[in-house]
Amino acid sequence: MADGRWANRFRIRAASVAGTALLLTAGMTAALANFVAWYFAAGLGVASGAAGLSGGVWWQRRTDQRAREDAWRATTTAAPGSHPWQDGDDVGLLTMLLPGRRAVPFSVLHDPAARQVVRWALADSPARASVLYVDGAPGAGKSRLLVEVAERLALPCAWAVPGRGAAAVSAAAALRRRVVLVVDDADTCDDFPAILGAWAEAADSDVRLVVISRVNHPWWAAVRARQPARVLAGLPYRPQVTVPAIVGDAKSQQHAFTRALLCFMEESASVPAVTLKPSDPPPSITLLHAAAALAARTDVGGTVDTATVVANIFGAERRRWQESARRAHLQDLPGIVLEQALLLAVLVGAANEEAARRLLTRIWSPAGGIGPERAGQLADWLRGLYPQQVPDWLSPRLPAVLLERYAVSAVAHSPMLAEALANATARDEVRTQRALGTLARAAAHSPDAIVALGAVLDRDPPRMIAAAIRVVATAEVPVDEAIASCLDRHVDRFSPTQLRQLNEAIPQDARTGRLALCDVALLRRYVSHPDVDPDDLDTQAVRQRLAVALREQGRFGEAEVEFREVLEARSRLLGSEHPDTLDTRNRLGVVLDMQAGREEAEAQLRAVLAARMQRLGPEHRDTLNTRLSLAVVLNGQGRYDQAEAEYRELLAAQTRVLGLEHEDTLTTCNNLAVLLREQGRLGEAEAVFRALLAIRTGLFGAAHSQTLAVRGNLAVVLERQGDYDAAEAEFRELLAAWTRLSGAAHPDTVKVRNSLAVVLSVQGRHGEAEAELREVLAAHTRSLGVEHPSTLIARSNLAIAVDEQGRRDEAAAEFRAVLAIRVRTLGAEHRETLSTRHSIAVVLHGWGRFSEAEAELRDLLATRTRLLGANHPDALSTHGALATVLADQGRNVEAQTEFRQVHAGWTRVLGPEHPKTLAVLSYLQASSHPERRNGQTQNRIITTTESGL
Repeated sequence: MADGRWANRFRIRAASVAGTALLLTAGMTAALANFVAWYFAAGLGVASGAAGLSGGVWWQRRTDQRAREDAWRATTTAAPGSHPWQDGDDVGLLTMLLPGRRAVPFSVLHDPAARQVVRWALADSPARASVLYVDGAPGAGKSRLLVEVAERLALPCAWAVPGRGAAAVSAAAALRRRVVLVVDDADTCDDFPAILGAWAEAADSDVRLVVISRVNHPWWAAVRARQPARVLAGLPYRPQVTVPAIVGDAKSQQHAFTRALLCFMEESASVPAVTLKPSDPPPSITLLHAAAALAARTDVGGTVDTATVVANIFGAERRRWQESARRAHLQDLPGIVLEQALLLAVLVGAANEEAARRLLTRIWSPAGGIGPERAGQLADWLRGLYPQQVPDWLSPRLPAVLLERYAVSAVAHSPMLAEALANATARDEVRTQRALGTLARAAAHSPDAIVALGAVLDRDPPRMIAAAIRVVATAEVPVDEAIASCLDRHVDRFSPTQLRQLNEAIPQDARTGRLALCDVALLRRYVSHPDVDPDDLDTQAVRQRLAVALREQGRFGEAEVEFREVLEARSRLLGSEHPDTLDTRNRLGVVLDMQAGREEAEAQLRAVLAARMQRLGPEHRDTLNTRLSLAVVLNGQGRYDQAEAEYRELLAAQTRVLGLEHEDTLTTCNNLAVLLREQGRLGEAEAVFRALLAIRTGLFGAAHSQTLAVRGNLAVVLERQGDYDAAEAEFRELLAAWTRLSGAAHPDTVKVRNSLAVVLSVQGRHGEAEAELREVLAAHTRSLGVEHPSTLIARSNLAIAVDEQGRRDEAAAEFRAVLAIRVRTLGAEHRETLSTRHSIAVVLHGWGRFSEAEAELRDLLATRTRLLGANHPDALSTHGALATVLADQGRNVEAQTEFRQVHAGWTRVLGPEHPKTLAVLSYLQASSHPERRNGQTQNRIITTTESGL
């Protein structure tokens, strides 16, 4: 760009000098010829030269400005679907629904979002604030919102042409004024990194970049993770504008439908007496507008159902296709050929006319293949039927949500179309991902999507699964099961090398969530492949990776099976004391502890410790790590004195050998503080956590994940000390920090949100807690799966919040569902399983089913006392609940005895002034004066939510 500016300056100066010299020469010549006085001629020459200079400068600037404007027009388009069709043209229902058509007036319900974008575009903010990220659900009206914004702005505003985004940014910067550039469907743009790079290069310009995508937190997190510092500094941490759904209950659905119906009616046409069948969940605004357009332009009867509107819309379009094809002399082609042509064009597309011909020859026809000549006619026909998405020569622009629903239905019910899609993308990785991405995104709203995706994957499993993994790696689409099922169906078509390569292509953050099933399926297929030697050490290494993956997904029982197989093989092949064998045995002990198999876990870890002490010495890092695992087991068994002694000895050894600031040392320090917290020694725990926080802040900074983790543990201490205001404030700050660091949907961020909900719940703000927990549960279910421990913690806490609001039937159903999963995945005596049993007893008490509640609590108290000790907080909570049930049955003497024991226990553990201690004292006093309780409601059992930190 700098070279171009110097060249322009040189041309301007050369032209000016030449013009001035010419005019001066003419003036002097005239003077010599005695036409005028020489001094008059010289003055005329100078004046003429000045005029020539100004004219040359003006002309060059005008030429440059035109070139800049031409570059801007070549790389951008107007509002989607607005050009070149006019209102009077036969555009069809689908074209009428494109956002640029503005058929329905902009909704006042989206006006706050529009005003927010306008304020951002007009504000004199720093360059780092010149990117606005807008997201929303499919069909929520994101593009229509930006069309409205463009109309309100007195600024150039246009959409970047797909594939030319970087050039569009450069062209916008060259305009040398404030420009708004929209990147629509950014999560599907292959050139989005280049767009951000060009934006960073043009940071000194006044380009405002609007990024639009569907709600897709993994994609944005992945985008941020790949950017260099100069780009990252200007990107927002999360969407600044989320376009809300504006259709809710049946009344609002009917109102929006009636309003849109009037907009789609032709002039002087009578409004049909049509009503909308309400749906739950509510339809998107795009789907509702489609229903209105269908009712306005076709005879659909008295009721329109959004469940069938897509099929009816495309049915009407097929009739239009047939008429249009007849005019184009394609009347001999059956409707199935026209449908395939459209779907191949929108799902795959073609860069030029020749590519379009090749694409459409893939169509299956009952009369035989489609030759190049007919394919060319079809391509020309399609180009005239709908607006095209440049820069593709053939890529019809249709409303995305409607297209996706129609496409997945067609592919799911047409094996030939699935075959055509696979064949049409055989040599083009980008277009393969484009087709699969469209089908995958439809899985969020269409049940046919999984069937359709499976049909395409089945045509060429190795290539298609590789492309599908790349799609899901940066998108929040629920197609993990479809990929894993395809692997099961076609396991014989993969070589061991292909299986390993596919597994290595899965991003680390997707292995426990959106590609968890695929990760496990690939590893299982590898270790069981007939060409893989089960006794090969590399095979056993892969099997251990499988066990680790299962453990990380919370599938502890399956992980145990795999660890035992690896342990047997390595013991046989390497010997029982080989470092790899001992590593597997240590991991087995850890996973046994996770399932409450603590006696065997302890035995395994003590055996590993003895072997490592003998082979490596007492201060080798592996030996110290085994001691750490053993201390965790002792802590879980409630053997606090032994666990604390182990932690303190280990901490001294690690400090001596590794240093105070080594990560292993800091981990042990954190575990010691957690132990003190669980014992109720909250002051000591707080002191250790604060010392640890100072070290990690010094090492990593205040915004590092490890620093934030310590702050989270410290906030739990504040909550258990009864300082709820301080705990809430801390968790809110942590939530903002984790959101900036990892994104709103990252599991670590969501865990903090769960802890915030716990604090709200213990303050009695159960409605607020429920709202937070529903968001937490949805996020964990998407990213971790329905059976992950963190998901179950959120579900259990939600049930507690529901129960506290008196909805006991709903709470009981949730608790029993959680209990069934925990018994199966964690074991009957796992701490979290026992916590769920306690919650069920609370519900029984609330129903007044005292005898059932008492029986459950007595059995639970015996189990917890045996596993944890009588003074463990869990045992004391159950003991207090039992005393409450006795008091509510009028068995006051028994209740007082139990309350006294519980009060003494809480006093030892938490101190006499802790809220839990005081609550038990209150119950004790009430049971001492039963006459004061006549006519009162029953006591509320004190329950404990699960922080998950």
